Amino acid sequence: EDIARVQSNFTVFVNTLTGMDADYHVAVVTDDDGCVNGSQPYIDNSMDPSDQVALFDTMVNNYNYGRYTEMGFTLLEAATTSQNLGPGGCNEDMIRDDAKLAMVGVTDEPEQSANPYSYYVSLFQSLKSNPDDLVIHAIAGDYPNGCNGNQAGIGWYEATVATGGLFLSICA
Repeated sequence: EDIARVQSNFTVFVNTLTGMDADYHVAVVTDDDGCVNGSQPYIDNSMDPSDQVALFDTMVNNYNYGRYTEMGFTLLEAATTSQNLGPGGCNEDMIRDDAKLAMVGVTDEPEQSANPYSYYVSLFQSLKSNPDDLVIHAIAGDYPNGCNGNQAGIGWYEATVATGGLFLSICA
């Protein structure tokens, strides 16, 4: 039901970005290899909003959850390896030199990657020439106690604070 809730709110997300005249790329990663879900590498502001929502639904529904299901930082690390980002890589051109890198984790459990959140924040900051160009956002169980049976987004919460990101309730 969490995925369905995210999908139903993606229209609001697209309309907000469109209203801001934002230049954005949105991609979905759920598989252990870190490759973007679907045949299209990303959703962007050149697309009609209804097409963006349809493509997002396809990306979200085209998933293969592996062993990294509750290890979002590990998935993001896999997505941003030089092999995946380089020429011919499955996520080639995902990270733009002239843009901020915003990563969003959606989860109903604490972050369970092998390393602490601070390791991943530093790793992802190293992908940008200016470390301040990284921001991590999360949609997770309320911090610090969780909500409606969803566990608290521990790890994600701290990463959002460290990078100036937003932490939103998955229950809202």
